[in-house]
Amino acid sequence: MAKHSIARYTFNAAAKTITFTDFAAIVLDRIYMVIDVTNNTIIYNPLYSTKGGTVATNVLTLTFDTSVGGYANGDALLIIYDNEAQGTLQNAVSATGNGTVLNTAGMASVVFTVSGTFVATVDFEGTEDGTNWSSLSTSKLGAGIVGVNTTAVGTYRASCNSLAQVRARVTWTSGTSVTVTAHASQFPQPATDDTLGLTTGAAVITDAVGTIQQYLRGLVKLLANVLFDATNQLRVSLYGKSSAAGDTPILVGADGAVKVVDANVVTANFSRPNDTTTYAAGDTVSDSTSAPTAFTASGFARNSGGSGRITSLTVIDEAAPALKANLELWIFSAAYTNNNDNTAWNPSLANARNLIAIVPLGGNPTVGGATAVSIYNAQGLDIPYVCAATALWWALVVRNAYIPVAVERFNFAFGVERYG
Repeated sequence: MAKHSIARYTFNAAAKTITFTDFAAIVLDRIYMVIDVTNNTIIYNPLYSTKGGTVATNVLTLTFDTSVGGYANGDALLIIYDNEAQGTLQNAVSATGNGTVLNTAGMASVVFTVSGTFVATVDFEGTEDGTNWSSLSTSKLGAGIVGVNTTAVGTYRASCNSLAQVRARVTWTSGTSVTVTAHASQFPQPATDDTLGLTTGAAVITDAVGTIQQYLRGLVKLLANVLFDATNQLRVSLYGKSSAAGDTPILVGADGAVKVVDANVVTANFSRPNDTTTYAAGDTVSDSTSAPTAFTASGFARNSGGSGRITSLTVIDEAAPALKANLELWIFSAAYTNNNDNTAWNPSLANARNLIAIVPLGGNPTVGGATAVSIYNAQGLDIPYVCAATALWWALVVRNAYIPVAVERFNFAFGVERYG
């Protein structure tokens, strides 16, 4: 017997009922004990008449009165329940016979094990009323063979949901003996046959017991052909990383659509005006004091209306001002109106509605190179976007009192993953 603590239940203290949420039906003699942990009280114990109960479908009605004494629906309960049944249905038999039944009321699945040396047919059967028996559709573990009987040793799995009993009826021919054991559980048992549909079986068959399973087998084959190559190596990963040279990574979107992912670096540059006027914190850094350009570049998407995400950003200032600029980049999904250089950055409401992200680059860039350039770098970004075409736009803002160099040139490199 396998005793388990039941985690999902509904307790109605006033009605004195406990509903076993995960079960279609429960059996009274498999309930060992129920403890109200909140009140440190045993509320069901079959050893005491005052703490017994009755069962209907998946509901236990308590004899103990929980409608009084401070019990509440939210009390924590410890429920110990035997949710398995097992037995020997045929014990080393060498003759035709129905054998012993296994009671499966409230069970969901059953596994039969056939062993021995024999020439015989073992029919797997189930009944709801104890009188009328019908064939059970089983699958042989490790082989994917579907049927209602067997002439070979092995382990066979079947559903017994809503059945009162199962049996393994033997039609004997010759041999030494055959033994059949069975183990039923209230939890459906998942398939463990990883080879099902990959190497054997037609995509569709029309027999009465296997059609649905074989349709699923065909789907497994189709999925395997997409995800695996001829050597059973994974072609792609669902997390945007390729697992084999030459493969194209994919990503499954929230809408279920499969998107091809590629990496790209989008570059652009501009030069600020020919002056050294000090910037105030919050000023715009642009390319003109009277007719500034809205900075943009294409290549953020492969196709018009495509999407992606920014993963890194590098800005290189080709000058070495004594006081480094504390920079901030504003990124937009549509064209915006830039401000004149060295004036307060003040985006309109219409522009702000297209804002994707604000990336602070800081005021402590790396200084290097023969000309002592200033390098701002932001890694580990995760900024999703959808393009109107294939471009994005951005504005550069300074957050300190910054003394520039005349005709100072700024270079931008956006590391992106493109989904479309």
